[in-house]
Order: sequence, then structure tokens, then C-alpha cells
Amino acid sequence: MSEKTYKTRKYSGQMTQRSLYIDINVWDRAKVQAAKMGKSVNELINDFLWNLAYSDEIQKLEYDYQGLKKDFIRLVKETRHIVATLKELGVYDQITSLAFKLGLKEDLSNIGEIIPKLTLEWADQDSLIVFIDLLETSKRKRDIADAITRVVAKKYLSREGQGNAVQSPVAAAHSVQGAGSVSEVREQRADEGSRPEVS
Repeated sequence: MSEKTYKTRKYSGQMTQRSLYIDINVWDRAKVQAAKMGKSVNELINDFLWNLAYSDEIQKLEYDYQGLKKDFIRLVKETRHIVATLKELGVYDQITSLAFKLGLKEDLSNIGEIIPKLTLEWADQDSLIVFIDLLETSKRKRDIADAITRVVAKKYLSREGQGNAVQSPVAAAHSVQGAGSVSEVREQRADEGSRPEVS
């Protein structure tokens, strides 16, 4: 069996040529089906072998992804409930504005610095405790959103990566460029003049 390395237009990484023994009728039917999918038989074989080779990593990514989605949806519901409570108390806008005046960042990365300041500036203890709960819950939600962004990048872009090179899902995490986090998008919106909110 001969072997050589080469590069193709789609798969820019090192490839190896192997001989496969396939029933001629199966091959002919496979070519027809591949054409309907807009692919070659070679591409379909590469796809199958790639999924086989990285099946453990793919399964773990899917497990992580589903778990993160459940946590995110739960936290979305929790934050909405907390915001509704603050609005019922009639303090949501005021305490949110105060938090940002005290230096709260859009990504909530400095809530540990802001909460002590709020305790000195905000008199009503009940609404303050509810708002602190909102800050902490929103921070967890944002962290999970950023984690989902990274997992999605691995899950859906790992086959392509930079330069269309075939990579493992783990390696792809280090090659994806321009996949901004949810927090970065919110910061950009704030820069464009939208009113900051904690949610």
C-alpha cells in the first residue's frame, strides 16, 4: 500500500493517501448520493473519519453545551424575576443608575468593589439585598454566556478553524478569531449610547 502526504484545497493540513476496497455498486451509488449533497465521496469519508477520530471530544462538548444551556436558561428566568421584583418595588431604575454611577462595569466584573459602596449609598435594606442578588445572578449568567460562546466555537468551527485546516475541537478553541463574547457585544451597545441595564 503506497502512502504519501499532500495538501488539498479544502484540507490545508497534512493528509495521507490510503487505498480502500469498496464494492463497485456501493461506490457508484455513493457518488450519486454525494453529488446530491454537493460533496465528493472523498469528502464524506473524511467527514466520517474525522467524527470517528474525535468522537470522545465531540461527545464531551455536546454534554458541556447542553449543561451550560440549561444553566443559562435557568439564570435568565431568575434574573427576569429579580428585575420584576425591583420594578414592583419602584427602585430598579434608581438603584441601577446608582450602581453605574459608582463605577459598575457593563460586564459586571467589579461587583465585588461596587456592592460595599452600594451598602453605604442605598438606605433601603430590602431592595438592596434584592439588587445584590441581581448582580450576582447576572454575573453568573454572563459567565455562562461567555462559556457557551467558547463551546459553540469549538463545536461548530472546529472542522474549519483558520485557513480551513482540519483540527481537533480542542485545538480549534485557540484558532477561532473574532468570536466576541456576549459581554463584549453589550459593552459595544453601551458605547453606542444605549442605557446600561443589569439583567
